[in-house]
Amino acid sequence: MNRNFKIYTVAVAILTAFSFATSTNALAQKPRQTRETRTGNNRRSMMPGVAASNKLSYQIGKDFAIAIEDAKYMKNDNESFNFAIIDLVFLIDGLEGQAEAAQLQAILKGVVRGSKDLTMVSSEIASVSKTYFARQTAEQKWYFAVGSTQMNLMVAGWSKDAIGAAKNTKELQALAKTAPAGTPTLVLEAIKGLSKYASMAPLTVNDFSDIVEDAKLITTLVYA
Repeated sequence: MNRNFKIYTVAVAILTAFSFATSTNALAQKPRQTRETRTGNNRRSMMPGVAASNKLSYQIGKDFAIAIEDAKYMKNDNESFNFAIIDLVFLIDGLEGQAEAAQLQAILKGVVRGSKDLTMVSSEIASVSKTYFARQTAEQKWYFAVGSTQMNLMVAGWSKDAIGAAKNTKELQALAKTAPAGTPTLVLEAIKGLSKYASMAPLTVNDFSDIVEDAKLITTLVYA
């Protein structure tokens, strides 16, 4: 596909989403429906249980992780390009009013205008992610790390990446040991339950699918 046409198409989709939005919820509807199955996302259903600030850090961790991943391939893959643009839009929305939103807006403008080196976008998003993480409280950092690692584990499941699955499963088990006081028991059990995949070798196609579905359970329980 011609790159200029690709940028134009995505830009129109973004502008349509923004003009369509009369609230943050409205903005979430159309583009996020496609990603719902892929990410197990439920960022807008913040019910009592885990504190709202922790839920936000958790979700932003997931959003940064998938944006970093999609942006790695955006130069050569049309689907990744489109998803990376949408990832940035929703990160900017979730970080509205914070310094990181302006940084991500600058990245997005460069991509849409064709002035950005697409090979640099993933590392630039990762840099913004580190800045956001550093500003969080210790508890929020834990939830951010869980969200980010969970998403990376799901990516490994989708791509049938045994090394990535092992790495992120191990990291989640380490996080389970440092959970803040008051972390819901069911959330911890869902994280610890993923440890069973660490001893499975080699992982089958069904195992990879199960990893993704079991990881999604963390999202359900964080928002329960």
